[in-house]
Amino acid sequence: MFVGMVEMGWLKINKRCGMLIATVGFSIVWGPAYGADNASADAFIVAATDTTSEDLINSVMDRLKSASFDGRKFAPQPIIVSSNKDLTDLINDGVVDLAISDARVAVKAMIKNPMTPAMKASGRSTDLAAVVFAVRDGSPIRSMADLKGRKLAFEGVWNRSGYFGPITLIQRAGYPMEYLDTVRNDVTPDAINFVFAGDEVNMVAWLNRGLIDAIAFNRTDWNNEEETPLHIRETFRLIVDEDVPMDQYVTLTSRNSVQRRDVIQNTLTSYEGGIAPFKKLSPEDEQHIDFLIETYAHTEGNYLAHE
Repeated sequence: MFVGMVEMGWLKINKRCGMLIATVGFSIVWGPAYGADNASADAFIVAATDTTSEDLINSVMDRLKSASFDGRKFAPQPIIVSSNKDLTDLINDGVVDLAISDARVAVKAMIKNPMTPAMKASGRSTDLAAVVFAVRDGSPIRSMADLKGRKLAFEGVWNRSGYFGPITLIQRAGYPMEYLDTVRNDVTPDAINFVFAGDEVNMVAWLNRGLIDAIAFNRTDWNNEEETPLHIRETFRLIVDEDVPMDQYVTLTSRNSVQRRDVIQNTLTSYEGGIAPFKKLSPEDEQHIDFLIETYAHTEGNYLAHE
């Protein structure tokens, strides 16, 4: 699918010899412009990160090639970037028509433009977040269910394994969540109450001092002697150690009219001729996204949440 890796400068998109070339201030892979030889086709820019499943990207591209709007076929062209930040910048700069990403990019797009529609990938994701929850050794907390009425600390509101992974795991299990502005806030008894610590150092210190009851962060950091020294790990006990499948989303940007968005959404969620690569958000999916957006809004004045 992709033919090379090039070093790029500032944003510039053009087509040469049927290839899409993108210049966006970072390393980027470039690939064939699907349908570029069709003069009656509309160029349609599909962006994703280099961790996105190639099968998923190909499935989206193939579906789009079969669709048309106002009598003109889509000519999907891929841009593959190296980070979520780069992908978010492309969306915000109005460069792409469609982005495939994890929830972090989708949520940021929706915060900037509340009318941005989204779909979720069908099937089980191969994108895993390595998540651990730790409590003090001797704590009565034995499982995630025991965190109700307790305080749980995350790293930052945009942290993958330090927030998005754990929150996804908790919400899939059906436990209610309550955001706390500070560690001193009173808890809601029937919810898992959470606060942002900013980094592992704060989380460990708060847990040691009894200000919180549990912490959630990346397994790699837990096993890293520099991040979490052995003498600290020996005073804690893990109650959760899981690889959490992270949902992949598609967001349709403001470059698409409402009518064009409907055509694209129907194309990607239709089950005719095989399994659709994406499905429309369920009420539970929408609640999850709304929760992430609302939490971000609550944390705007909390510098620790954004560390």
